[in-house]
Amino acid sequence: MLFRSATLLSDHWAVTSAHVVHGAVKATIDGQDATRVVVHPRFDHDCMGCYDIAMLHFDEPFGRGFYPSLSTGDEKPGDVVSIAGYGVHGPMSTGYDEADDRLRAGTARIGRFDDTRIICPISRGSSPLPYGISPGDSGGPLFCGQKLCGVNSFTMADKGKSLKSRDGEEQGFARVSVLREWMEEVMK
Repeated sequence: MLFRSATLLSDHWAVTSAHVVHGAVKATIDGQDATRVVVHPRFDHDCMGCYDIAMLHFDEPFGRGFYPSLSTGDEKPGDVVSIAGYGVHGPMSTGYDEADDRLRAGTARIGRFDDTRIICPISRGSSPLPYGISPGDSGGPLFCGQKLCGVNSFTMADKGKSLKSRDGEEQGFARVSVLREWMEEVMK
């Protein structure tokens, strides 16, 4: 079984990365299969992280006590953000090397905004609990306080480097405040 990440937004809706569900046979959360998968119409595999967002509908309610609100765009460069996901892990000096399908979380600082993306450096000591997304974290949340401000999407590095989610690389997230109107329209 291949694990990826998602964020519950309400009793019946979740959000994930489009590249996680695009072309997938099914998407399952807590043993429940999604009854509807809506990939952003401008998603393009050839544009790293562009509109990399999808909404998942479930018939049975999840019944959680808390669902995050969607960011309105108050986040700014330098803000500490929280990241979570079920990805592979390892030390920042050498990068990921182990998978155990356990949820992990950490922090980063917003570096910049790029169109529909938030870019954060992966850097030791840059935030209280430095974290770099890796395979399996895609679709998970980027929180600014208790608001969902991003969806885990990709990592990047200088040309010629193999990506391992280590110190010096960057990570990108679909920016929720820019995509919020589309998300709310889908959930209606």
